[in-house]
Amino acid sequence: YTATQVSVRKMRKNKGAVYVEVQVESPRQAKEEGQWFDLWVSWGKFNLRDALNIAFEHPKTLADLGIVNQVAASAAAVQDWAECARPSRSNLDLSTPMASSDMTRVWKASLRDDVRTSEDVEKASLQDSLEPDPATRKQAMNHPRFKEFWLDAEHTEWKGLWQRGCFKKWRREDLLPTDRVFGSRYHYKIKRDMVTGKITKFKVRLVVQGHKMTEGEDYNDSFAPVPATTIGRIMMAIAAAEDLHLHTVDLTQAFVQADKLDEGMNGRVFISPPPGCEEYEDGVVYEVLRPLYGIPSSARALHVTLAKWFGAQGFKTVGFEDSVWARPAGGKYASRIVVSAHIDDCLIACRNAQDLK
Repeated sequence: YTATQVSVRKMRKNKGAVYVEVQVESPRQAKEEGQWFDLWVSWGKFNLRDALNIAFEHPKTLADLGIVNQVAASAAAVQDWAECARPSRSNLDLSTPMASSDMTRVWKASLRDDVRTSEDVEKASLQDSLEPDPATRKQAMNHPRFKEFWLDAEHTEWKGLWQRGCFKKWRREDLLPTDRVFGSRYHYKIKRDMVTGKITKFKVRLVVQGHKMTEGEDYNDSFAPVPATTIGRIMMAIAAAEDLHLHTVDLTQAFVQADKLDEGMNGRVFISPPPGCEEYEDGVVYEVLRPLYGIPSSARALHVTLAKWFGAQGFKTVGFEDSVWARPAGGKYASRIVVSAHIDDCLIACRNAQDLK
């Protein structure tokens, strides 16, 4: 007899019996010939354990089955890497949940008077490190140590949208009878460091209540083409084979950088200010001049804007993928460039790194 190692390809059932289709891994000659066979596993109440007891005389470990425990070795390697990457508890500052000194200073200033000892501070720090994202503004404002951070993040979001020309102020009495006004709210997200778990940012985003919009009246179409999952693998394979530079790009505030589509009642969309808005005035609403998060057609508006820009730069869509563009070398680009856009996440491949700049 020759010792044989196999790997499982798939399992199948036939008339109550269970079989696994196995591929021969050794001897080498059998592997190169691509030999495989069905291994009977169980029949009725006769299960896999019974079959293994008969075939391998009551095995206790994977080694008794002739299986090289590569999974365990890989797991051990990952564990070693994790131990090296994980910061030592002694090196962590347990007195604050914040990643920066400025945020720590604000956080410590918000501690109550009864939080005095180092144990009390560490307890508050641990509690805030595990704090979930607030679902509502009321929850955000009720947190005694995070309130100032959320207020500052709201101000930054509102000011940034105005600076990008997203709004125009109107009085309600100046609107047409058919104009529709939709609500808006802030969405709250705590950003944390992947290694230490400390808080790096309090992010607030204005979201329009687009679920109350009606297709055909408030927007025309919400479809935005995205590349198939195989496109990413194909681009990585081509980049590896042709030694190309491959970069991922996450567009910041992507929707508000897009051009608004010609849609909405009377060609426009209005929103009421979100709860807690610093510029709240009775009878004042805002016309939306840019696609915002929450509007069903915002993703489509971004795609249309990208398609127009790429077309102006000499890019053409690849095959039937409407969200993958390619441009041949020539002009201001010294090498061929391929771009795949999944809404606001882009994958770019080219030979000349200077072209990416």
